[in-house]
Amino acid sequence: MMSKLRLFWILSAAALTVSSSPCNPTQDKSCVAQNDALSTAVFEPLTKAPTHLSSNVAAPSITFGAEGAKMRIFERGENSQLFSTSYILYGRAEAQIRASHGKGVISSMYMQSDDLDEIDVAEFFGGEPHKFQTNYFVKGNISNYDRDRYHNVYDDLTQEWHTFGVEWTPEAMFWYYNGQIVRRVRSAHNTQGFPSSPMQLKFSLWVGGEPKNHPGTIEWAGGEADWKELPYEMGIRNVRLVDYSSGEKYVYGSGQDLTAHRGQVFGKKKRDSSQEKGEVGNGIGSVVDDEKEEMCDDERVLEKVPKGGGEKKTEEVFEGSGSRVQSGFRVSCVVSFMIYLFQNVL
Repeated sequence: MMSKLRLFWILSAAALTVSSSPCNPTQDKSCVAQNDALSTAVFEPLTKAPTHLSSNVAAPSITFGAEGAKMRIFERGENSQLFSTSYILYGRAEAQIRASHGKGVISSMYMQSDDLDEIDVAEFFGGEPHKFQTNYFVKGNISNYDRDRYHNVYDDLTQEWHTFGVEWTPEAMFWYYNGQIVRRVRSAHNTQGFPSSPMQLKFSLWVGGEPKNHPGTIEWAGGEADWKELPYEMGIRNVRLVDYSSGEKYVYGSGQDLTAHRGQVFGKKKRDSSQEKGEVGNGIGSVVDDEKEEMCDDERVLEKVPKGGGEKKTEEVFEGSGSRVQSGFRVSCVVSFMIYLFQNVL
């Protein structure tokens, strides 16, 4: 059932992307994509109109102020978006988000290329405020549907601000929630493929529960929207975007290999630029070193029970990266789980 739901969402997202892109090299053999390169690290608090981001709507559908950006839907048929004006080719993206309320309402943070590579940093369901979804696609491939993951959290993502991020290199993708890794996908031996084209960072607010949508899309979004809850509002602030490549443009298509015009693909060492340290810092967290850690290959949700009883919390054990225990140390899965039981259950 879920595979059908993903199919309809992917098709909808792909249709939106194709219509807004100059051209798609995988669909138009004469297309040569020429994407403006970010080629640096930038920080946008969104307390005022940003320099490196643009939107498809104007006030009052999007406003900037002390709490950052607020994207709104006031009536049916609206779809508010905010997107970077430049592309990155490997790098990091991070933002603080407060998702919109509302059954059937989807708040999204994702990266997307002209040829439909995509990394869904986080997608939020207004009617289910204690979970978010991560996902990725390669060249618009929808032949299989097992790349998504749902992450259950204790926090209400529609009431509080939380930090979401992704780090993307030729070797792996890491997803972060409040600075902690919740998922990793490595490129080596990955039968699903791996995103490799320049991408824009995008945010969107849309109603998947619109009755005119396909029933599969409506069900995936959590059901039909209750229009009495209008307006819907998504908050975004403190956007950080880092490009691990350099140059003026990223060029590919029509039989041409991907090149960085007057620059280098993946030519920057991570976190070694004084400019990057000043603008971005280390808020996105540390990257797990594959060679220094024993790995777990499964993904599961554990119940965290406070000592002395009390309300349970859910804590994600991230895919392929071992467990992170309360002390903050990364250890093997077996030892980690034993410590977890001792600290939180026994």
